[in-house]
Amino acid sequence: MRIKEVCAVSGLTRKAVEYYERQGLLTPESGENGYRMYSSGDVARLQEISLLRKLGIGVPDIREIVGSSDRQERLAAVRARMELQQQQGKARLQAVELLIADYRPEQLAGLAAGIEEAFTIREKLLLAFPGGYGRYLSAHFGRFLDFSETGTEQRQAYADIVGYLDRLELSQPMDTELSALLEQYLPAEDDVWMKESGQQMEQALQDIDGYLKQHKEEIDAYIAFRRSDGYKNSPAFRLGQLLREFQQGSGYADIFIPAMKRLSPSYRAYSEELEAANRLMLERYPDSRALMEPGTGNAGIRTEEE
Repeated sequence: MRIKEVCAVSGLTRKAVEYYERQGLLTPESGENGYRMYSSGDVARLQEISLLRKLGIGVPDIREIVGSSDRQERLAAVRARMELQQQQGKARLQAVELLIADYRPEQLAGLAAGIEEAFTIREKLLLAFPGGYGRYLSAHFGRFLDFSETGTEQRQAYADIVGYLDRLELSQPMDTELSALLEQYLPAEDDVWMKESGQQMEQALQDIDGYLKQHKEEIDAYIAFRRSDGYKNSPAFRLGQLLREFQQGSGYADIFIPAMKRLSPSYRAYSEELEAANRLMLERYPDSRALMEPGTGNAGIRTEEE
């Protein structure tokens, strides 16, 4: 089936079909004449994508859903996030109505607290730490924090994290340079990047032994690059240095990471998998210490205990 027929059957535009292909949501075969040929499975996938988009679900979530062996479980997670967003919208509308009726400065704190109750931990951290530090937390830990804390232990863990970060004292030159580099290297809107990075890590951790074997040439090339003078003279290398200094002398491993594990069961499980993966990588690739970047949550990276 050619793309014109697919558009007629699915109700999608050509541009939409091509966009979903670029996003890796379907991979039609190429015919002998070079034209893409779509199967009935491709059409079914496009209809599935179309429905999910009409439900307000974004492409990163759709990629997780259609690529999962348990679509219902993935969709349930999306629903939980949508319900939380709905609660946030309702709380915001109620606050706006109250302010329209009686805009008094003394009631602002109470309204703000009511709205914040519906925020995820990730959103609270972004509000508490605007700028580079908040985006760093969101980018590297956000996918483990898309829920509201419940129970005394989680609330205390969140309070410990906020208290630790707020009391953290860095030298003015280091703080200024680190903030500038975080602003430069972390996108302002990191949802897509964060989800895709998380998906890649999850896939690698499912079979880390197979991943290391399959990507040996890429890993060797990357280790060589990271040891090159070009990389060592780059802003990215300097950012890694600053993050290592920040972690080694700030109580990051003793306070922040244990609190993060108490706060998020999914992060605790992920951290255990990552530690095992890093041990295996160091066994197979002793030079991979050149890859070790602090706190990024990606494969071949230093864990908090190292």
